[in-house]
Amino acid sequence: MNGTQTFPMLELSIFNKSDYQSSIRSATDPTMYLNDYSLISNEIFKEKFLGLLMDQYERKFYIELFNNEEVLTFTRELPQHIHQLSYFNLQYDQWTYYHQLGQTEVEQYEKQAPLSIDLKELERMINTFIKQDQYRLPIELEQQRHMLKFDAQDHRLIETFYELNERKN
Repeated sequence: MNGTQTFPMLELSIFNKSDYQSSIRSATDPTMYLNDYSLISNEIFKEKFLGLLMDQYERKFYIELFNNEEVLTFTRELPQHIHQLSYFNLQYDQWTYYHQLGQTEVEQYEKQAPLSIDLKELERMINTFIKQDQYRLPIELEQQRHMLKFDAQDHRLIETFYELNERKN
């Protein structure tokens, strides 16, 4: 099976995730709502994309544009990248919400501290204790950031190499 042909049922399930299993999993796994546009055929992708266009001139323009395989391939890959970026932004918003919620709860909890405790000194000691316990975590996260940069650079270099279309001789 080549990359542009898939089972029709798979294509339908990508855009219509309403079965019972999906609704159960989506409660704990929000990635269930992320479509993988690379799994659908070119025809289904074109149909869905062109279905968004009401203007006949614009529709004709994209039909002609999609006749170019390179443009179609690029257009099929771009939504996947934008889709992932949008999901990462949603995750960021969610973690920001959790952080704000946690800050509020901590502040509420600190109001219950006995008056005999120097809360600022206790917090300083606790933060030192936690940093000591998590000493490896910032190193790992920094390493992941470096690997992400290197992977992106490798990807660009590989793309550049293949764009050269060099022959063996």
